[in-house]
Amino acid sequence: MLEEKSQQMTKAERNNETLREELDAAKKQIDQLVPETTSLKENLAQTQESNVVLEEQSRSLKKENLLLREESSRMAIQNSQILAMLGVRTLEGEEAYAFAAKPDLVSDAVVLKMLEELNAEIFETAAYMADSFTFSVKQTKTDEVREAYSRAMKMLGSAMVLSLTSVRHDEDPLIVQIACQACMVECCRRIVSSWCFDGSKAEEALPDIYSRIRKTAHAGAISGRWRALTRTLVRSMLHGQTGDMSSRLVSSVFDAIVDALLVAGCQGTTNQIRQRLIARFSMKMAILTTMSLRLNEVIGEEVTSCELKAISMPYGVAFSARTMDDGYDDGKWHGLPSESPQVLCTTELGLQKEVKRYDDGKVIWQRVVLAKPKVSLESLTNGMQLRDVRGTYMVWI
Repeated sequence: MLEEKSQQMTKAERNNETLREELDAAKKQIDQLVPETTSLKENLAQTQESNVVLEEQSRSLKKENLLLREESSRMAIQNSQILAMLGVRTLEGEEAYAFAAKPDLVSDAVVLKMLEELNAEIFETAAYMADSFTFSVKQTKTDEVREAYSRAMKMLGSAMVLSLTSVRHDEDPLIVQIACQACMVECCRRIVSSWCFDGSKAEEALPDIYSRIRKTAHAGAISGRWRALTRTLVRSMLHGQTGDMSSRLVSSVFDAIVDALLVAGCQGTTNQIRQRLIARFSMKMAILTTMSLRLNEVIGEEVTSCELKAISMPYGVAFSARTMDDGYDDGKWHGLPSESPQVLCTTELGLQKEVKRYDDGKVIWQRVVLAKPKVSLESLTNGMQLRDVRGTYMVWI
């Protein structure tokens, strides 16, 4: 009996041992499966993320396809207009006159108001910008500053660069404000007058062709229409949507302002100053470039009976009340010799109109200033507190 019970216990122990071995084996399999399960979960999560990205890309492609179809439709219309333009030479009498005499879509008063709003936006932005940075009392001489100095000389001129490097800005940043204002004015002027916005050879070639057309008597009547159609087509072919073009132009405006701030002794590196500008003024710059692009469109494509041009004054020229206004008149230059004072920079854009006249069969373009540009004069810095530059300006030249 005892022997039988002993055998049964031995058999039970063997079964338990077998079960333990099977249990251990099962645990090992589970341990092996855990990483695989985790990996599968991670792969599943990545797949889900990829699906979201693919869905976004799909929506983006659908949107791009829609834009391309719209662009194709616009191009078809523009091509028809160009064909019509080229067919003008076959028109006679009243038909040719009707094409050439198409009325302007906007008036001079509307363009003037748009320009005034742009100038006001530039002034407001420059004032806020100058107060948003701190400036060192003593000028630094890093490689970044030297490079910025060279670029600022081309954009703003030697007198403004001398003012930025020699005048203290830590208590009164007026000169910095004017320099930022001048940078924005010049960048906006270039946008308003541009044909291509990309600095290509066409930017010089197309205005040259247009100038020749304007001088031809028999083509004088249609030069405005040629300009409007050409600029519409060029902008559409090269850049597509205006919003995309605006975002690209914002960067060039920031580049000029960063240089001016560095030269003025703004604390921080080029990248730090740029990031602060982007964080605080991206929306303002987008507004400025969009307003400039709209002016470009109006002046270049919606006004064909005459030639409108946003104008500024070159730095260093003698001030003349006949052609410009002193935007920061402090009276310091009054009573000085006629060759004194000189223009430091342009602070507000003006507007010039060229009206077509005929003289013995020749086309004559008469210039009329609708709004004089405003400038700041070199005498503005007289009496301002200077920093100890110790020949910095002469050394950097």
